[in-house]
Amino acid sequence: MHVFVIFLMAYTTLASEEASLILSFVFAILGPLMQADTLNNMQSEVDGSPARRKLVTPTAVAKSLNLQERFNMFLLCVSGRCRRLNIWDGDLPASGNLKCWHCLAYTIVNRRFCIVYTQRTVEMIIASILQDEKLEWSLEEEYARGLNPEHNGSDWYDSVRIGKAWRDDCTRVSCKTPCTDHKPYVEESAFNLKVTLSVDWFRPFKGTYSSHYSIGTILMCVDNLPARFGTLDRKCRGIHLVSLLPGLAETPKKVVEQCLGLIIDEIHKLDERGALNKTASHPEGRTVRVRLNMVVADSPARAKMVGFSGNWHSDNICYYCSKHTDQFGMQEMWEDAPLESQAGPSSSQSMAAVRTSVFDRLPYFDRQLHSPPDPMHAVHLGMCKRFWHKLLIDACRDIGKRLGEAQRII
Repeated sequence: MHVFVIFLMAYTTLASEEASLILSFVFAILGPLMQADTLNNMQSEVDGSPARRKLVTPTAVAKSLNLQERFNMFLLCVSGRCRRLNIWDGDLPASGNLKCWHCLAYTIVNRRFCIVYTQRTVEMIIASILQDEKLEWSLEEEYARGLNPEHNGSDWYDSVRIGKAWRDDCTRVSCKTPCTDHKPYVEESAFNLKVTLSVDWFRPFKGTYSSHYSIGTILMCVDNLPARFGTLDRKCRGIHLVSLLPGLAETPKKVVEQCLGLIIDEIHKLDERGALNKTASHPEGRTVRVRLNMVVADSPARAKMVGFSGNWHSDNICYYCSKHTDQFGMQEMWEDAPLESQAGPSSSQSMAAVRTSVFDRLPYFDRQLHSPPDPMHAVHLGMCKRFWHKLLIDACRDIGKRLGEAQRII
């Protein structure tokens, strides 16, 4: 009201005496009403009557559930040989310097930290989701429908009730997928959740007051929730931030493995022991279990996450097989033979450039099935680009001389 009166005085001929009269009249009328409304709110809190619903935020959830802070902080060792994470409570030492626990390299120099890695716990994300009554009811509604054994989906990642990824996943931690001897994992409880992790980083950009900097993210979504609770637009509904990968450049493979190792260990712990989380409809708490359903990333990030480095620097038409570019379109005898008669390679991992990964700690997770290839980089920009470049540019000198025009046409 004061701002409105000041506006009238600045842009109209309203005098100060008239402004004082208006303010006195307004507060004389609104004062008793505001006081009565305050007393009613205080009385409703004393009587225990339902008050207005509060906004659900991660900070409010953490405070009400007595959980830890939103993000855990780690100091990344800048030594090229170490590159390990050191947990940090956020306090600066009195001396202003702090060394790595493993290699004694400085992680804080003159009260300035070198690189900080922040991570939000999976338990905190699940707890914030279950504070929404609509999301909790939707989980119970999907669970009440049950799995339909008469409709076995042909697709691996079909709906919750008929997809193979849901039906073949056993509820026992020690069993490997596929397992049909025991009850499916999602059929045991409505709060047996499966999540998908996504990793991506952005190209280095130039800041206004800093040099070039690149930042990466690890995202998570709960796959048990219906599709109506998620969007694919810029609102990113249903997608939750787990951690921010440290810069300054693209995160090295060793650092990515350590960051993912913290998340994988927590998911494995939530699967084995579960966690008692208070929900909107059950303040006494419900036991929640979490498993990893899928890993989604582009080809460079996928190579660092699940260990599929691929044949990046060879003349193969595909990053994940030994088919040569010159043999593209030609059939071989073994391709037409039955699958059972094909002898596997002597060292398939070395041929596909596969290495060990932190996801091997999960007995139910299959890196080949649960980490689909990126179609944009592996197909649209990979296979087609290399084929047309070899056919039109390398094999034809006339087109090669007009490379710029050919690229615009293609």
